[in-house]
Amino acid sequence: MVGLEYSSQNWHDKIKKCAGKFFYEAANLSAYEVKLRLNSANLREAFFQAVSNSSWANYGYLVAAEIDDKIDPELRLLSNLHGIGIILLDTENPTESQYIIESAERDIDWDTVDRIAKENADFMDYIICVKETIANGRIKKADWYIPPQAD
Repeated sequence: MVGLEYSSQNWHDKIKKCAGKFFYEAANLSAYEVKLRLNSANLREAFFQAVSNSSWANYGYLVAAEIDDKIDPELRLLSNLHGIGIILLDTENPTESQYIIESAERDIDWDTVDRIAKENADFMDYIICVKETIANGRIKKADWYIPPQAD
């Protein structure tokens, strides 16, 4: 699963243009590896899937609906080593999910983005939506799932 955080969407047009002159874009790309549960039997495999599948993105996360407390020390060690964030998914109310560990920020790896987009039409569609969002300066709601905001 992939995502876009576009924090400049509500900026004034003149501010967006000014920021663009400095090659600044308030958009971050994220990748999520989603599992039903994390436990000692699947932690390493799931974790390294998250590392591999998010190498191109600003942020990479491993997401699970259940996380066994016994794996917490190893989970934190792996997260610190590889910069992968951990999210405990609330399946009943996803907007209430908890960030257990924040992801480290990285630069986008455009060579990897190019390779994946050439191999995966869905990913190419995602990149096109990102490009159009940035070019238009706003999110076209028909192109994205935007979760309802929690009160």
